[in-house]
Amino acid sequence: MNNNSDSNRALEILETLLPHLRAGAEYAAHIQKQIAHQPDKSAPDGNHFAAALSDADISIQTAIEVAVLSAFPNARFFGEEYASSVNTKYLAGTWLQEDGEDWVFLLDPIDGTRYYLDQGEFQVIFSIASPTSFEASIFLFPRRKKILYAVRGKGAFMGEWSETSLRDYAPFRLTPADAPVFFSRTRYSDEGVFGTRGLFDLERDYRPGLETPIYTGLFFGELSSVVMSGGQLIDGAAAAFIASEAGAIVTTHTGEPLPEPRSAGASRAFGGLVISDDAALHSDILKVIF
Repeated sequence: MNNNSDSNRALEILETLLPHLRAGAEYAAHIQKQIAHQPDKSAPDGNHFAAALSDADISIQTAIEVAVLSAFPNARFFGEEYASSVNTKYLAGTWLQEDGEDWVFLLDPIDGTRYYLDQGEFQVIFSIASPTSFEASIFLFPRRKKILYAVRGKGAFMGEWSETSLRDYAPFRLTPADAPVFFSRTRYSDEGVFGTRGLFDLERDYRPGLETPIYTGLFFGELSSVVMSGGQLIDGAAAAFIASEAGAIVTTHTGEPLPEPRSAGASRAFGGLVISDDAALHSDILKVIF
């Protein structure tokens, strides 16, 4: 297929699944209201709210799997909860076919585990990847009532929660913001290069609640750059793809372009990534991370 037919196909897939993704995100928001500050989902059993996140993850993934199997029965699909899913055995596969050109659908049913349990921001993420690139990705922000998506080579677009057609969304571009640089599990040697922007270190500065920035705050002018130790295809790498379509600078920690999805292998993850809204800032960050 040529780029135009690929992009049309990718957009059609997003359009087909949008109502199901929106319903899943609204469900997650409803469940979140019933969860106070609770242990992480890896905590021992014994608290029924501690299992609520896993319940929500699996419920959303099941709903999307049913929609995928109905509309795209031959699709390859990988969701975060694939090991617990009753539908995994019915899928064509959960990863890219070796030496094949098939696409794989990717889902993070609730991205932002810690934030979600602490009543913070979260997002639902669905993406489409070919062996060589992301073809499309969509982020649903139920607390912000916004939806953001990108299609390879066509740019990024943002719309209101109630807008039913992705084709009606407005073009979206990142603009440089005098906002903090977000670090997630990456070491750095000097905070001075960040100037008036400041720095938010996830491990050092995280606090429960909506005031704590999440990495997708980059899309809303709340961050100027995101530095992550690794990019899972279902979340961080998907954000990097959308950011690149929205005009951001995206590289690995060594300055290389965003890798091809097939290079992620069985881990379905890239190494460290840097996403910035400003070229000079991006260059400074690459000099101080290690």
